[in-house]
Amino acid sequence: MKKILRDNKGSISALVVISVLLYSIVLTTAFVKASGKRRIQIQSQILAKEEYEKPLEHLDEIRQGLIQIKVGDYVNYTYDTVANYVMSSTTCGSTQNPTDGIPQTKGLKWRVLNIDRINNAIDLVSDNPTGTEVYFKGVLGYNNAPYFMNEICYAHYSNSSLGVYARNINLLDMEKQLTTTGLTARNAHKNAAQYGNTMTYTDSASFYPLLYASQKGAGINTTNVTQPDITKGNDPYDESKKIADNEPTTDSSTYQATSGGLTTTQTYYNIQINSDNYGDAADVLNNATFYWIAARCIGNYSDVARFGLRYASTYMGARHMMYSNGKTYERGYGLRPVVTIKFEHLDGTTDSSGAWNIK
Repeated sequence: MKKILRDNKGSISALVVISVLLYSIVLTTAFVKASGKRRIQIQSQILAKEEYEKPLEHLDEIRQGLIQIKVGDYVNYTYDTVANYVMSSTTCGSTQNPTDGIPQTKGLKWRVLNIDRINNAIDLVSDNPTGTEVYFKGVLGYNNAPYFMNEICYAHYSNSSLGVYARNINLLDMEKQLTTTGLTARNAHKNAAQYGNTMTYTDSASFYPLLYASQKGAGINTTNVTQPDITKGNDPYDESKKIADNEPTTDSSTYQATSGGLTTTQTYYNIQINSDNYGDAADVLNNATFYWIAARCIGNYSDVARFGLRYASTYMGARHMMYSNGKTYERGYGLRPVVTIKFEHLDGTTDSSGAWNIK
């Protein structure tokens, strides 16, 4: 046999060489396979990243388009078609509402009331009040009106496919638009007492709705009333919030204060809805037709306290449901539904009239 091997001190056998070559081939093959898998993995990650970023890029495009959106603009929002909303005098206090229910107002147009660029959303309000007046009366009206205003709007002006649900305009919607001048005007309003100040009523003028006792600014048999901060336009007396744990309530109870008297805080105010008081939103909020605001209020007068519901037209006002002498009253106005739309529901374009489009 031809000698191809070296001695043990320095020779390399053919077997060793072959083994090394085979091992190198195995390593190379494994590396190639691993590189291929990694390459596929990286490509998959890139594709996934691109798919993830597509809607974000689209949202950025929409945001860029919406930089131009402003309070007062129209938006092409539509709402579901639904049946009438039936009211009962056992909870609203009035028998003046249609027996077959409050009908949905068709064809309402919508305007931007507030822009929240932090949460990428806008609040829209109907450009006009709804066509059918909703009536409330007495203690039940005072207690339940904000609840029913919101419920009617929820039932009639929501869009279930968008996940958008309506409510009535409330005091916070109005007051967040107050300018410095408007806030000063609110706090300066005075009947027998100035906004945020109290009066105490006794004897036959000391009746009150039982649920009023738990509201901010109320003092039953005491003149010591803790007042909230009224330096901001933020519904400081929580007059748009629930008045009962379970609403609507059938509680029409009235109580009379004893020797300590009934102390009430003046929260009613009457100011003009103009640009001085409400800035750009004045053009949206000001309307020739009266409409309810989902909020209560108290008016202090020389002879009685008046427990009322807020309304607006060209100014902020109120209709009183009960006086502290026990007399009750009734009134009806239309509603102004409000919806909140996320930027993602808008496509960033406008139609020929300038109204923003919804996807």
